[in-house]
Amino acid sequence: LFGWPLEGSYYDDVKGYVDTLPEHIKDRIVFHDVVPGHIATAVGDIFLGPSTWETWFLSLSEAMAAKKPTIVSDKSILREVGGQGTLYVNEKDPESIAKAMDAMLHDPELQEYSAVANHIRARTYTWEHSAAKLEQVFQSLV
Repeated sequence: LFGWPLEGSYYDDVKGYVDTLPEHIKDRIVFHDVVPGHIATAVGDIFLGPSTWETWFLSLSEAMAAKKPTIVSDKSILREVGGQGTLYVNEKDPESIAKAMDAMLHDPELQEYSAVANHIRARTYTWEHSAAKLEQVFQSLV
């Protein structure tokens, strides 16, 4: 579970919900805070980022590049980043998060689809691609 800061009432609620899960599930969930200069998204089976506010969510992009299945909040910017390979949840609803986690953990076809779709999409996140898009914008203004 990625996010920052992993404190306060929202994360306390999520952690409290995780504590109610069976041990074999609870033991597989790692709360991972942001570590500056460290890409931690290459670890774990699934990237879960129930962020309450994001402008891009670099960790999501990193998880996608690492070919990880992903679950994030249903925010318009995260839909733009995650595309079709990502599951979207109501970050304020632990049951929504749990259902998405259950689906992703127990459906190998969904995991594979998410991982592959994410990896393909992440390959478009390059400086060259960004520069080409910006050039298109400039050309349309001329």
